[in-house]
Amino acid sequence: MVTKEEPIYIITEYMAKGSLLDFLKSDEGGKVLLPKHIDFSAQIAEGMAYTEWKNYINHDLVIEDECTAREGAKFPIKWTAPEAINFGCSTIKSDVWSFGILLYEIVTYRKVPYPGRTNADVMTTLSQDYQMPRMENFPDELYDIMKMCWK
Repeated sequence: MVTKEEPIYIITEYMAKGSLLDFLKSDEGGKVLLPKHIDFSAQIAEGMAYTEWKNYINHDLVIEDECTAREGAKFPIKWTAPEAINFGCSTIKSDVWSFGILLYEIVTYRKVPYPGRTNADVMTTLSQDYQMPRMENFPDELYDIMKMCWK
């Protein structure tokens, strides 16, 4: 969203069948296999590259209900880069970090990242350079990309 001056712009995803994350939870989306997941991810990465080329910071690559209030603002803790949570600093690097979380969501059909961990625990462990471990049956190559995003 651009709100510094008129006109105000809001960039949203193309939603012919609703949002991607809602689609992944649907019966049809639950039948999508890994090659299509990679295609979805590549399209998102292309969009991110374009917005970065235009000097836009996405900040909310993933929006989720599981948020924690911090100084009057809400942050989707499990989806937000540590520097964005701790310092309110969003850059293209924090968007790339969130893209790693998005990969997890796509391949797991929208499971919540950091399963079994509270937001507070995630914040603490991320400050200690914790990275979500590779999930069972998760492709090594895709997990390697996620880890690169989190560097």
